[in-house]
Amino acid sequence: MENKFLEKIKKNFYNTFPQLSESSRKIVIRNLLLLYKKINGDENIKSLNFIYNKNKVIDSIKDLNYLTQRNYYHMLNYIIKSNLKSEKSKKILEFYLSKREELNNQYNTVVAKNEMSEKTQKNWITMEEYDKILSRIKLVIDSFDYDDIKPKESTLFQKYLILNIYKYHPMRLDLHDMKIIDEKDDKDLSDDFNYFIKLDNGNFRFKILNFKTKKKHKEIIIDINPKLNDIINKYLKINKSEFFITQERNPMLPIKKQALANYISRIFKKYTGKDIGVNMIRKLVVSDRFAEIDKEQKKLAKEMGHNYKTQQNYLKYSDENLSY
Repeated sequence: MENKFLEKIKKNFYNTFPQLSESSRKIVIRNLLLLYKKINGDENIKSLNFIYNKNKVIDSIKDLNYLTQRNYYHMLNYIIKSNLKSEKSKKILEFYLSKREELNNQYNTVVAKNEMSEKTQKNWITMEEYDKILSRIKLVIDSFDYDDIKPKESTLFQKYLILNIYKYHPMRLDLHDMKIIDEKDDKDLSDDFNYFIKLDNGNFRFKILNFKTKKKHKEIIIDINPKLNDIINKYLKINKSEFFITQERNPMLPIKKQALANYISRIFKKYTGKDIGVNMIRKLVVSDRFAEIDKEQKKLAKEMGHNYKTQQNYLKYSDENLSY
C-alpha cells in the first residue's frame, strides 16, 4: 500500500504540473523513488530532506550515463518546485539546475560534433544490417501457410511488421494500445488509445493520441508508406484482434508501452546480440536518410573556411530570421 507521504508528493506534483502526460509523471515518481533508495536503502520514502544533501545526491548518480543523470536532475526540478517552498529549497534547486545545464551543454556538444557515446558505438548497426534482419525473417515467413497459421508464426510475422514500420516511420513507442478502425469511425476518438485507420482508398494511417507530448501537440497523424501495404494486408488477415499490435501471450489484448519497448529490444538481441531499442532505431533511420546531406554540408563548410558547427549556426540564424 502506498504511504501517505508519497501520496502527498504526487498530489502536489500533479497539481503543479498538470500539463505532463501520465507516462512522464510515472517516470518522475519512479526516479524519485530510485534516488531515495540509492541514498536510504529502500523506496519507502518518508521525507524529502535527502534532497538537501547535494554531495550524497551527486555521489549516488555519478557513475550513471550523463543522460540518465540529467533525467534525475529533471526529476529534482519537478519535485522541488512542487513540494518544497523555502529559501533553502530555492538555493538547492539553483544548484541542481546548474548541474543539469552542464549536462545539457555536454549533450549539445556531442550532437553538434555528431558523435556517438561509447555505449551507442558498441551497439550501433547499419541500415544494411537492419535490412539483413528483415531478409532473414522474410525467408522464414514466406514458408508459412497463412490459411492455417500457428501462434508462434503470427508472433514472428508481427515482429517483421514492427521492424518494417520503424524503418519507414521511426516513431516513439506509439504502437501501444492501438485500435484498428475504419476511416468512417475516425471521429470523437478517446485519447486513451492510438489508432490504426483503414482508409477508404486502400491505404493506411496512424493517428496517435496517447503519446509523450500530447499536451503540446494534441495528435500525430502518420500516413503509412504504401510500400508497407502488402505486409499490412497480409497481417490483418491473421490478426483476429481489434488491436493492431498485440501481446505475445494474449494476442487478443493490446501491447503496452513498456512491453513494446522490451519486445523490440528482444528482437534485436536475438538477431544481433546487441542492446538496441527504439531510440537507437530512430537515430539509425535519421542518420541513414540524411547521411548524404550531412556529407555535403561538411564539404561545403570546408570550402567556406569554417567548421561544421559554425555552419549549423548559420542555418539556425536563417531559420530564426524568416518572415512572411
